[in-house]
Amino acid sequence: MVQARAIRQLKNKWNTLATTSKLPDELLAEVFVQLNLSYHVDQLQWRTVGRYQWITVCQVCSHWRSVAMNTPRLWRDITVTRSVEWMRELLTRSRQAPLRVRVAVADTTVESARLVLRELARIEELAIGVSAETFDILRALDAPAPLLRSLNIEALYQRSPRPRFEIPSLQILAHSVANLLEQLDLLRCPFPWSIPVPFTALTHFKVVGTGEDRPPMAHIIMALACLTQLESLDLEGVLPTLPADATSIPSPPNVVSLPRLKRLRLEGAAIECADMLNRLLFPGSVHLALECDSMRGVADLIACIRARLPVIKQPCIIAFEEDFAESRTHVWLSEDNGPINDATYPLKVTFKNSPAPSTATPAWWNPVMFCSHIPLSTVRSVHLSGILPPSYYDGQAHQWLQVFSQMVTLEVLSAEGLAAYRVPYMLRVALNEGGPPCLQTVRRVELEDVVFGTWETFERGEPDAFTEELVESLVARLQDIPPLEAISIRRSKYVDRRCVERLERFVGRVEWDGIVNAEPGDEDYDLNYF
Repeated sequence: MVQARAIRQLKNKWNTLATTSKLPDELLAEVFVQLNLSYHVDQLQWRTVGRYQWITVCQVCSHWRSVAMNTPRLWRDITVTRSVEWMRELLTRSRQAPLRVRVAVADTTVESARLVLRELARIEELAIGVSAETFDILRALDAPAPLLRSLNIEALYQRSPRPRFEIPSLQILAHSVANLLEQLDLLRCPFPWSIPVPFTALTHFKVVGTGEDRPPMAHIIMALACLTQLESLDLEGVLPTLPADATSIPSPPNVVSLPRLKRLRLEGAAIECADMLNRLLFPGSVHLALECDSMRGVADLIACIRARLPVIKQPCIIAFEEDFAESRTHVWLSEDNGPINDATYPLKVTFKNSPAPSTATPAWWNPVMFCSHIPLSTVRSVHLSGILPPSYYDGQAHQWLQVFSQMVTLEVLSAEGLAAYRVPYMLRVALNEGGPPCLQTVRRVELEDVVFGTWETFERGEPDAFTEELVESLVARLQDIPPLEAISIRRSKYVDRRCVERLERFVGRVEWDGIVNAEPGDEDYDLNYF
């Protein structure tokens, strides 16, 4: 015993000489907190495996353990597991720190969930997933929650046939949080629209319905009228369905003003989104995201957007992306140059492609139809991703050419991935047979993440098919218009100085990042397909 104690003392003394031991306890505690947060990942919301792996820091040495055990906020992020004893230990270690709780309530976690929810008075963020069998646990929310700022309720997969989910009375959910709750997300849970919403301080409101039992528009408007502080509104599967023979949206009897709104997302048919937009007043700086599963009413939709967002009146940038995995096509519009993402583009429209072959609309048709209703004469930059647009099929190509022929100020053509294989065709094709190229004003072409050829041809030093296709198009353009000012090549494969020098003969300059990626792979495409 004496010997063991002496060894521990020597080890402790040795640990004090380590560089990390010289860190102030406050800084060391902050490092632990950040490590904890790294395991707090939204897309793994209900996953518990590995959630507490960060606790290994407590096993490094006695000093680290002491710092961790005396940092209550380190233990406040609780993902509920089946271990009631572990949940009780976390609640003890967190002392009185405000809690952030995630719990998927199943048969094995009911008791743990009930234990944690007894601490509702100090929970500030709560994400709870329930099934039909465990839905009743929401009644635990009938208690004071003075710190609650964020509430997420999600209906999870159920073994039994799906019954109708009923949310406990909003009066229960609002028990002492009416003026404090800032974020409310209800996923696949019907929202009781007919009851006046008591959460007047909400800044973020999201409802994802099942598509069944959609509420009347009057109830939605009544609820939104109470939420004047909203900054983000997301409605999916809840917009009222208009009659099949409706050719236009009705005149709204009531309009709701949302003066603080920054982000708005709507999902439904184009005519349903238009009907909703027509009933809302919000700042022109709003970032608008629309997901349309039908193009019925697209003219009304664009008219509503035009009346509310300046971007659709004089767009500067337009981006097209075909998402194969999700069977969706995206169109972004912006007034200014910038990266293509939801945060920088004020308007994003997503078209859902039908999975049924008998009723499927070609992926290219919806964006073409959408663009036919918006002014394109001010567009200076186009970005393409996926395999849009156009193909060598006459019908599709002609429709796209009509779109691009309106872009009389287009200067930059950018393509990423498979879409780059469309570029040679786009550069040389004409709207009318024998006429000049459609994209006459383009001065710069940007190519990113492009596979120029095959590993075999690259190793032999032979010209790659893509470069030759591009050169052929550049030569054809020289018959009618001056050469391009620049071609930019970034993050591409099987391209080297030989390709660059070949292109430099036909353009002002080639801006290549100098990266030679010649690793063999399976990216060998038949350019005739594209």
